Amino acid sequence: MILALFGILTGVAFGFLLPMPLGANYAIYTSLALLTASYVIVEGILQNLKGKFSNVEFVIKFTTFTILSLTMVFISNKLGVPLYYGALFYLGTGFFDKISRIISHYFE
Repeated sequence: MILALFGILTGVAFGFLLPMPLGANYAIYTSLALLTASYVIVEGILQNLKGKFSNVEFVIKFTTFTILSLTMVFISNKLGVPLYYGALFYLGTGFFDKISRIISHYFE
C-alpha cells in the first residue's frame, strides 16, 4: 500500500512539475482514458476488499479497457458518429456503482 501511495504521489508531482499541454483535439481521448483508469482502479480496490484481487487480472483489465475505449473514440471520430458515449455511459455508471459498493462494504 505504501508503494502504491508513493507511486501516486510521484506521478502527481511529475504532472505538476512537467506540464504537457494537450490540444483540444485530444480532450475526448484524455477524458475517456482518465475515466477508464479510474474505473479499473476502483474495481481493483473493490476486489481487494473482497479478497479476490489479482495483479495479472488488474493489468489485463486496465490495458484491455483502455485500448478498447480509446479505439472506440478513434473510430467514432473517423466516422463522425459519437459512439464513445456508450463507453462514457458504461464506465461512468460502473464507476459510481463500484464506489457505492466500496462505501457499503465499510458499513456492513
